[in-house]
Amino acid sequence: MENEKLNEMLKGLWDSLTDDQKEKVKECKTIDELVELAGREMIELPDELLDAVSGGRTRENKNLCGY
Repeated sequence: MENEKLNEMLKGLWDSLTDDQKEKVKECKTIDELVELAGREMIELPDELLDAVSGGRTRENKNLCGY
């Protein structure tokens, strides 16, 4: 997924959060913490966003192992 599309999705997600949720997101140190928070807060993450952070290969990291 291209960075511009990912940034648009993240901005849309950020804009949909409450101020309290935004503060909690800022405290997350890892993507796992963010996903866990989203589950607790019932924040719906788009499938495309989940795919982008799941560790799959992209053009930007083509030399890295996807596992």
